[in-house]
Amino acid sequence: SSSSPIVASLGRYAGTNAAVFVLDRVVEAPPAASTISTYLSDAGWASQTWTWTGVAGILRVVVLIKEGSDPAINDAASALVEALRTAGFNAAKGDWPADWRRYRGALDGPQTPAPTDAPIRIVIGAKAASAPR
Repeated sequence: SSSSPIVASLGRYAGTNAAVFVLDRVVEAPPAASTISTYLSDAGWASQTWTWTGVAGILRVVVLIKEGSDPAINDAASALVEALRTAGFNAAKGDWPADWRRYRGALDGPQTPAPTDAPIRIVIGAKAASAPR
C-alpha cells in the first residue's frame, strides 16, 4: 500500500500511546483522523480517538508531548510529524498550553484509557491536509 514507508517509519516506535483529538466543527477532521489512526494502528501504536467539542481555532495537525516524557516519546513524536508531512498532512509539533490534564470543552470517546493518559496528543484541526502542490 502507499502508506508502507510511513508505517515503516512509525513502526520503530510500536507500542507508543497516542490520543487523537478531532475537532468536531471541522468537516475535514474526521477523515484525516481516520487516515492517521490507520497509520498508527498499522505501525503498532496504541491510539484512541476522541471527538473534541467546544473548541475552535486550532489549525493543522498538532503533535503535542506531555512534559517530562522520556526521550523516546520525543523521538516518536518527531517521527510522527515527519511521517504525517510525507503523507500530505500539515503537521507540526507544539506545546500543550496548560496542565496536561486540563482542557476546554468536552472530549467524547472511550472512558478508558482517559484522554489525558497518553504522552502524545495528536490534535486534528482545520486545514489538516497540506494544500496540493
